[in-house]
This record gives sequence, structure tokens and C-alpha cells, in this order.
Amino acid sequence: MDRPVTWDLREGFHWLRWPDRVETARGLYPHAGQRRPRRGVDPQTGEPLVQTGGLTIRDADFFPVAPTGLVLGGGVGFDDRGVTDLSITSLGPADDADSNPAGDLRRTMLAWLEAAGRRLGFGPVQEVARQSWTLPAVTIDLLLEHDGFSLVFTPRRDDSPGSPDDP
Repeated sequence: MDRPVTWDLREGFHWLRWPDRVETARGLYPHAGQRRPRRGVDPQTGEPLVQTGGLTIRDADFFPVAPTGLVLGGGVGFDDRGVTDLSITSLGPADDADSNPAGDLRRTMLAWLEAAGRRLGFGPVQEVARQSWTLPAVTIDLLLEHDGFSLVFTPRRDDSPGSPDDP
């Protein structure tokens, strides 16, 4: 499929567009793996967590900024209305990182997150465990730990509070 890349979060992410279904995404990312649905509980808040099934993506160009010094994984969840969530997770230092001590890994992660924020229009990124940004088309949640991070983009749908289509 020949589709232009977008980093405009009002439209989508990379080749994905928020209304895309899993079949379209498989055509865009033929080497993607399977993401199984999961349920859990947030250990800090006690709130239930639901992750829809979808795809895992490791293509380097899927990420808005080259993952220099890091190994990143992407995940995309889908339901019958399109993308439910898109996540980027750090999977540790890159193999070519020279004995990346924890402090260097944290600086590398923060530098990547700040660069991604500049490219995608969120931030500033601070050295706190949980951060969130609400943009017109997506909500972005960051969980930053000493040795990793998870960045989750949740498209705001027509029926979500404060969505761009609210009157």
C-alpha cells in the first residue's frame, strides 16, 4: 500500500490513520506480529486496564524519531471503529550502546521522548513517573521508569468527552 507518512496526530501516526482497521494495518506493516488482548489492574490506582488485540510493530521507521541507543517496540490496538490505542515502549538499550549505565539509559530515553514530543507536538517531558497531554485528536500518556518507558496515544473519538467533534 502506498500511503504518505504523517506525524500530524489529528490524522494518524506514520502510515496509520485513526479510522484504519486491523486488515488495513496488516497491509501497511506486513512484518507486524500479533498483539493479544489483555486485562489487568493499574497497581497504583486500582483502575481496570483493558488492552485490545492488534499488532506489534518493530520497523525502525515506524517511530517518529530514530531510536538511537534504544530498542523500541510499537503496539497498535483495534476495534470495529479503528485504532483504539498506539503504544511505544522502550525495550532496553540497543546492542551497540556501550555498557549503557542506568543514568545514561535514562538520559537517552529522555532525549528520545523530548525529540518525539517536538516532532509530534506534545510536552514538555519532565522527569516524573506519570505524565499526560491532551491534544485535539489524541490523549498521550507517559509512564517513565528508571529503566524504561511506555508512551500511549489514545485517539479521541466522537463519543469521548472533550473530543474535537463536541459542540
